[in-house]
Amino acid sequence: MHVEIEQRDFRETLARCEAMGGVDLVLTSPPYDAARTYNNDVAFTFEDYQALGNGILHALKPGGQALVNLSGPVRDTPRGTERSLTPWRVLLDWTDRVGLRAVD
Repeated sequence: MHVEIEQRDFRETLARCEAMGGVDLVLTSPPYDAARTYNNDVAFTFEDYQALGNGILHALKPGGQALVNLSGPVRDTPRGTERSLTPWRVLLDWTDRVGLRAVD
């Protein structure tokens, strides 16, 4: 079996999945919202998360699933640590605007 690994922007990858007729599963771990430093200075904005949701919707076959590992920075506050709300914002955007479902 020959396996070829290609590196490209998620938009290109998801468009290719759509052009192939869709996929059953999208598994991704997009860059966290300012939580990590990447060697190539990746800046992933909320607009990128929105584009990712759009792309996933079109790349999935009917009944397909997306598994997304997403987090954000943890901040120290006078009342303790505070987790990023980015995953919640993305979940709400993808369910309300994009039309993906959040199932148990």
